[in-house]
Amino acid sequence: MSKRTIQMVNPKAFMNMLDMPRGCFLAKDGDKWVALDNSTYNFWVEEFTQKDQAIRWLQGEIEVGEVAKAWDYIDSPEMLVEVSAMQGVKLNGDEAGLVLGYFEGHEYSLMAGDGGATMRHDDQYDNNHRGDIPYSIRDAIEFCWEQNEDLVMGGGIPVDESGKEYLASLLRDKQIIEQLMERA
Repeated sequence: MSKRTIQMVNPKAFMNMLDMPRGCFLAKDGDKWVALDNSTYNFWVEEFTQKDQAIRWLQGEIEVGEVAKAWDYIDSPEMLVEVSAMQGVKLNGDEAGLVLGYFEGHEYSLMAGDGGATMRHDDQYDNNHRGDIPYSIRDAIEFCWEQNEDLVMGGGIPVDESGKEYLASLLRDKQIIEQLMERA
């Protein structure tokens, strides 16, 4: 498949669908990337949290939505340990529980498919798999690192004793996540 040309546009351009020319378009809208494939005049639109995933979708390299319905939710540390091993990443049960906790705490789930392939699911969509994206175990660990950084650096932690305990637990998580990053 030849590479498609992708035009960066203002997200307001998507509002006027009737005037959209044929082609592939990408817009940054707040904290998400909006990809529009109008190459067949069917106006397919998907939202992504990562620019590279949006570009891969526009290039036809990945599918989202209906494809994910055949996947299983990774709902236990044991299942994540098993799936991670298929991707060459060794996790113990506590580490896997930590990863799943960060996903759940930010309203995401990991899903597993054949051969250990993994996908990130946005739990806001319940069983609608709109926006599901391929997500390696390495991607999952990076996600945990980013979320941990936001929590540690973002402030908002109370200055009382409970806040000190919470910050200490976040810093312990950070050490574990950094070790995972080195191994993944």
